[in-house]
Amino acid sequence: MSDSIVTELNFYPIKSFRGLRANELRLGKYGVEWDRQWMLVDEENKFLTQRQYPQLAKIGLMFDEVSIELTLQAMAVSISASRSGRAMFST
Repeated sequence: MSDSIVTELNFYPIKSFRGLRANELRLGKYGVEWDRQWMLVDEENKFLTQRQYPQLAKIGLMFDEVSIELTLQAMAVSISASRSGRAMFST
């Protein structure tokens, strides 16, 4: 049996968005903290994926456990991070 080596740590705060690289990750009751904490849904509450909408890959994502910032070219949207399931948007 060979040894396994972890070469990179990534997590995905928003399902189907770009992942973020981390130096360390905290594990909670349900897995990696902040991993897939949110998802983008349509008006019928069906989640949207990059498979359906490849342009989601073009949205930049910055995260610092207090806020998430999404960027698409020159437009920036800040989202207040919370575990409540709802987000506060500002542009």
